[in-house]
Amino acid sequence: MFKRFMVMQSDDKGSSGTGDPPATPSNWEEYIGSLPEKQRTVVQKFYDDKNADLLSTVKNTRKERDTFSTQLRDAAKKLEKGSESEQRLTEQANQLDEANRRADFYEEAPGQQCNNPKAAFLIAKAGDHFTKSGLPDWKAIKDAAPQLFGETVVKKPKGKGGAGAGTEDGATPPSVNDWIRKQAGVKTISNE
Repeated sequence: MFKRFMVMQSDDKGSSGTGDPPATPSNWEEYIGSLPEKQRTVVQKFYDDKNADLLSTVKNTRKERDTFSTQLRDAAKKLEKGSESEQRLTEQANQLDEANRRADFYEEAPGQQCNNPKAAFLIAKAGDHFTKSGLPDWKAIKDAAPQLFGETVVKKPKGKGGAGAGTEDGATPPSVNDWIRKQAGVKTISNE
């Protein structure tokens, strides 16, 4: 399988270059852009076919929530101006709009390499870093809090694997198999 993967990643002459495995792309666009045109078309078609239902569901859900928000605002307009009912419906419509805005923000955040979407949303909200259409202004958000963006770095823990299990000196601790052999009177021959 690895050989077949290397052939797929090879150049037009059939060689795989240095023989090193290709670097792992950091996102979908980088991966799809690195593929040859013919392969890119096939992979994109499979991806689109697989996700068509999901994308349709997302679009329908957004349409439903926008319709619901409009219905709430229309109902509020029909009530007596300044009444408690009108104020409550307007408040609920505003809360719905805010929840939708936050959900849309959180949906886009990973694509912007945002490491802390909650903090980024609060900064965007406080600084009014949204476009006129209500979409996040990612450039302004990144300028306001660059520390929230970038590649996620996983730090390896310090120490050695098995530290505290008596393996600091490199000697292998006795195993259950060694104990069973000892109880059975069978000697263990070490390869050391």
